[in-house]
Amino acid sequence: KSSTINALFGTAVAKVGTGFDPETQKITEYHLENLTLWDCPGPGDNPQRDESNEKQIVDLLQKTDEDGSLVVDVALVVLDAGQRDMTVAYHLIEKVIVPAMGCDVENRLLVGINKVDMLRGGRGWDAENNVPQDSLFPFVDAKEDSVHARIQEATGEDVCVVSYSAGSSEDDGKQHSAYNLSTLLYALLRMLPEEKRAALLSYANTDEQVWESNEGECRGGADGFNPLRAFGRTLLALAESPLT
Repeated sequence: KSSTINALFGTAVAKVGTGFDPETQKITEYHLENLTLWDCPGPGDNPQRDESNEKQIVDLLQKTDEDGSLVVDVALVVLDAGQRDMTVAYHLIEKVIVPAMGCDVENRLLVGINKVDMLRGGRGWDAENNVPQDSLFPFVDAKEDSVHARIQEATGEDVCVVSYSAGSSEDDGKQHSAYNLSTLLYALLRMLPEEKRAALLSYANTDEQVWESNEGECRGGADGFNPLRAFGRTLLALAESPLT
C-alpha cells in the first residue's frame, strides 16, 4: 500500500517496509494540503491486532464530518498478485469493508492487485519494456477475474479491480518500473466527487515515466471502462472537473 501511495504521488509520504513485518502497523494519516490519505495496516498473523485494526477501519469508513458527509470518498484495497492464499484479505473485504461502507459500494470501493510483474515469479514479464509478455496476459486476466468473481459472489457487489505494479523505491527516492498506474489513477478519479478530482491530480507524480507503461483495463465497477490512453483521460477528467 505504501509503495502505491508513493508511486501515485511521487514522494515518500508513506514509509515502505523492507523487512518481514509490514511498515504500517496502525492507521496513518497523511495530509497533502487539502487532500487526506489514510494508510491502513493489512491483516497479519496477530488476531488481536487484526481485530483492533478492523474496528479502526470500520470507524473510519463510517466517520462523517460536521455536515454529515462521509470523510472517506474512496477506499482502495491493495492485494499482492504473488500471494496465492488471499483468505484473510477476502475476509477483510467481505466481512469488514463492504458492510461498513453500506450503500454505493461499487462507486466507492476499488481493489488493486499490485506486483503483477511478480504474478508468476517474474516469468513472462518483459523487464526491458516493463510490460507483460503475451504469455502472461492470460494469467493477469485470470487473476483479475478470480478476484472480481469472488467478491461479487460473496457480497453481490460489482467492484472495480485493477492490476498494476507500483514499482520499486530506489535510493533516489523515486518509484521505478511502475506499470498500469494510469489505469489505477483513472479509476480513483472516476470514483471521486467531481469537485475533488482536481485536488487529487494536483498532487499526482510529475515523473512522466511512472505513467508511460499502461496496457490494462478495469474488471467490474459501476459502469466499467477500458482505458487505452488512461492518463490522457485523467487530464480530460481534470479539464471537466469544477476547479472549486
